[in-house]
Amino acid sequence: MGIRVCPECGGKVSDSRLDCPHCGYVFTMKCPDCGREVSADCRECPDCGHVFFVEEQQLADAKVIVCRERSFLLSSMTFTVNVDGVNMANLKNGENCSFSVAPGKHSITIESSSALGWINAVARIDVEPNDEITINCVGRCSITCVYSIEITSITKK
Repeated sequence: MGIRVCPECGGKVSDSRLDCPHCGYVFTMKCPDCGREVSADCRECPDCGHVFFVEEQQLADAKVIVCRERSFLLSSMTFTVNVDGVNMANLKNGENCSFSVAPGKHSITIESSSALGWINAVARIDVEPNDEITINCVGRCSITCVYSIEITSITKK
């Protein structure tokens, strides 16, 4: 399961959702037998009677919150938050973001560019319906001026 882009508003939407939470667009699919366009939650085609396999996983999404701790170090750098390779947010010092993901395994990458190249931290999470995952991160700089992003905690409710 992953993220898809709403064709109506361009918003990022979990592929387990049947509609866009940003604009209300209802996702559709084509009947493989007759080609009729039907809503993504359709169980049977009204034209030909084709029965669609509807996974029981019409499950509620999980909420992920990424918190960038306020820090003097790397305070001018923007951290980019990606989920499964899709950009979800850009965080300045002390900012937070939240988004929904489908139940399953996901890779959360928090990255930024420094004078010496890209730095990043990766969290691999396995979420269940209605989970709330909080990921705290902070920019660090060592005595030898090596920059890094550190994930300081991951909590699951």
